[in-house]
Amino acid sequence: MLSFLKSSTIKKVDVGIAKTIFMAGETINGTINIECSESTLLEKVSVKIHGVVLVKIREGNNNNKNTYKQTFYATETNLQQYTTQLNVGINTMTFSVALIDQENSPLTTSLKIGDGKIYYKLKIDINGDQKYKTYIDIIASYPETIDVSSFPGKAEDDKKRCCQTGPLVISASIDNTLIKLGQPCTLSYNIENKNNSKYKMILKLQRKIKLNAHHNVLRRTLTLYTQPLGTVNPWGSMNNRQVLSLDPSVLPTYPKVENFVEVYDYFKGKKVYVLIQASD
Repeated sequence: MLSFLKSSTIKKVDVGIAKTIFMAGETINGTINIECSESTLLEKVSVKIHGVVLVKIREGNNNNKNTYKQTFYATETNLQQYTTQLNVGINTMTFSVALIDQENSPLTTSLKIGDGKIYYKLKIDINGDQKYKTYIDIIASYPETIDVSSFPGKAEDDKKRCCQTGPLVISASIDNTLIKLGQPCTLSYNIENKNNSKYKMILKLQRKIKLNAHHNVLRRTLTLYTQPLGTVNPWGSMNNRQVLSLDPSVLPTYPKVENFVEVYDYFKGKKVYVLIQASD
């Protein structure tokens, strides 16, 4: 007589999937291999996908680093909802799970930066017990364009921060308010150095990231694109046009997940605030 599945009956559970990086909207197709030491009855098998935000924050008088995790995405697909027999040896079943946005829990892109992570786990539960876990990466989407319609175009550096004898004045414009990724666009800029310092000018595209787990917030900046523009001498000027071409493959989007994830891409300078970084 067959008995219902006991934990000691399962010797090993493996999962086979063709890849570990998926686009949102794709379907994960795979196999589950359950190795049993004796014939038994199986009641339920489910595949779970969990998306987790992780942040590490230094806290307390000793400045200890504490880790906080919070699940923002969770799906469960039941494969086995009726009793079936598992034989001695390896028993194989197939599964298909669609990576789609759930109500109030949209997908966003996997991320690892310093003390912050966005990661996804694929788990197999058998009769309610977790028997297997692995990690997958998800890319939410790639944008076709970047909207720079709010690009201010002008800036004057703060004299108190770097320019004791006069300002460093920058004006700039982009030939289109929508930059189509993979195709060139043109940045026109004019720099007037009204002080006696020399500056190296650098254009950067930066990504600002904000992660939140149980109200513990981590903020980080990623530099996605860097282009040296040259040197402006004391009391000198620089006037030029710079052709930009941004590769879409390095700019996956990070859709906002309310209360968990916010990411912004924009042109900004470290000292000049808007578009161009000056370092002396």
